[in-house]
Amino acid sequence: MKIHSAKILLADDEPAIRRAASMALSRAGYNVTTVADGRAAWKTLGMETFDLLITDNQMPRLTGPELVLTVRQHGLDLPIIVAASQLEFFLDTDSDWFLDVHLLQKPFGLLELMDAVERILCGAHCVH
Repeated sequence: MKIHSAKILLADDEPAIRRAASMALSRAGYNVTTVADGRAAWKTLGMETFDLLITDNQMPRLTGPELVLTVRQHGLDLPIIVAASQLEFFLDTDSDWFLDVHLLQKPFGLLELMDAVERILCGAHCVH
């Protein structure tokens, strides 16, 4: 049985990406909250508990890497997917804060997103 009651926070400054990703995840049974930038994501993380954070790399007010760093510095232990067109920063960094970040190459298809979410949230516990 698939685990679909998970709560996902989706941060992306592109309304079309937010809308499409949110619709796909919601249709799959996930509880999705969307925000338009990293600062709003951090504020939302302070008010609710989530099972997964999906963040864009380049956003106003707080970038994806800044959000990841803030989350980790505050000891929040939740899986994070960073969607980025340029993955070099995450691949070349020496920072331990980014070791457990899952990367999703932009542009991505909704099936790629769903596969990444299932893999991260369900691991071996889900039947595909």
